[in-house]
Amino acid sequence: MATIRNNRGKWRGIVRRIGFAQQSKSFDSKTNAHKWARRKEAEVDVVVTITTIISVITSA
Repeated sequence: MATIRNNRGKWRGIVRRIGFAQQSKSFDSKTNAHKWARRKEAEVDVVVTITTIISVITSA
């Protein structure tokens, strides 16, 4: 799950998932931080889904 924090007038989006490196980025608006964080979470979900599919196919 993403975290959005206010830091000295900037908004920082932080995405943490088990098995992946933490990603973060600063933005001028909270909305942009949310959008970026959601996009990064979706990218991680795609990688997890593909990895799962490959794992199922290769173990069959």
